[in-house]
Amino acid sequence: MTTVSARRHVRGMYGDYEVVGDAISKGGVGGIYRTTDPKWVYKEYHSPEKAPPDEHLTRLVGVGRDVLIRQGQPIGSQPESSINWPVDIVRRPDGQIIGCVLPAIPDRYFHPKYKSVNTLDFLVMRRSSPPAALYRMVVLLRLAEILNFVHSKGLVHGDVNAKNVAWTLSPEPAAYLIDCDGMVPQDPPPQTGVQAVYWTDPRVIDHEVPAHDHYSDWYCLALAFYRGLLLPVGGKLGKVGGKWAAPEQIPADLDPRIATLMRRGLTDPLEPGKRPQPAEWVQSLMQVYVVGGKYDDAALAKLDRVLHAPKPDPATPKPRAYEQLPKVAPPTQHPPFSPQRPPQPQQPPMFPRQPPPQPQRQQPPRQMFPPQPPAPPPYQQPPIQFHTPAPPYGYRPPGAIARWALEGGVRWYLPLALLTLFCFPGGAVIGILTLLQLAKVDPNHPGRTAAMVSAVIALTVGGVLLLSSLVSSAR
Repeated sequence: MTTVSARRHVRGMYGDYEVVGDAISKGGVGGIYRTTDPKWVYKEYHSPEKAPPDEHLTRLVGVGRDVLIRQGQPIGSQPESSINWPVDIVRRPDGQIIGCVLPAIPDRYFHPKYKSVNTLDFLVMRRSSPPAALYRMVVLLRLAEILNFVHSKGLVHGDVNAKNVAWTLSPEPAAYLIDCDGMVPQDPPPQTGVQAVYWTDPRVIDHEVPAHDHYSDWYCLALAFYRGLLLPVGGKLGKVGGKWAAPEQIPADLDPRIATLMRRGLTDPLEPGKRPQPAEWVQSLMQVYVVGGKYDDAALAKLDRVLHAPKPDPATPKPRAYEQLPKVAPPTQHPPFSPQRPPQPQQPPMFPRQPPPQPQRQQPPRQMFPPQPPAPPPYQQPPIQFHTPAPPYGYRPPGAIARWALEGGVRWYLPLALLTLFCFPGGAVIGILTLLQLAKVDPNHPGRTAAMVSAVIALTVGGVLLLSSLVSSAR
């Protein structure tokens, strides 16, 4: 007996879609469903409350339709088309958002063995047999270009982690950013969000900010380069003795320009102003690893030799020499965006996940993972767009005593009490210094009120005891 897949009709702002079967994946926000048009999938939110704010999703759809429909860019061909933009919004009769339409992730971004998305985990973990440094660098370079475009649009992804970055080596090394329908503006700074284990901004863990912002995207990009280029053992940068660990597995002979970016991005993680912008990674990688119009094999192979990383298969073709890279073009000016309706739904193919036929290429068929990487093409550098970032939310660097007070707990209250009772001048001085430094901290900073109250108590008690001592001495 043949089971007929259930179908239902949904209507977007720009077109109608036939949704087929059950969800192919589910998350905390919603589920993903196939449509009869293999180019698109439908994301249905569990409830209107789980959907992004109307103005935010509408803004993303405007960019997505401009890139993917008006310009017609193939997925992954440029940094801006390497983002899983929403292209349509589905609403209930009362106007509430219940879903959005997204591009289907192409099959080349799926792991050939596990048949799931080929996430960044397979690029940054040694035990997953990642490709050689040349190919890891090209993938990460594209990720930097992607986040540079996101930043140029004034957006925050907010959940850059290994599971939300897909990558491929065929037909060329590339990255693809997913889970993008929840991106929000940089201003005002996000107040809520989600985080992934080992990819969380230390400022969120330490309650410096309520949620990931664009500085958090930059921190995760630096993590991706540290883990993906160097393949460090472990790679977790947690707290050691109450302080955030610095990246200690940077080789001494790593080019200082790349080492400096890694240290800026990951050392002193509570100071986001030091973190390099995505465009800085793009420029530095070009300067270090692309020399004379071709990839510098010697500089990249050094990473594999020093770290005992996987070597390319002897049968892997070496990158061909390139005469000259194209010059950097000025930013492209596009005419005003005008929405277009997508093509009407088509009849479902026999195998819904089967991609459209690709042009014939003169290269051997793809093997089981790890693949035989093709040579990367000449690097096409997109326009570099630097933006002076706005000050991070609530970011006023407190002094050492204020940071001590803001941590609270026994480490603060016990020494303060002992100083106040047995060395009351010291307690009074600590109280005064704490209040002076806390005056520079954002009023909404977690722990500020408790720290100020304890400092006032220490100052008051210390002052009373000091005054009593002086009066007794006078007698």
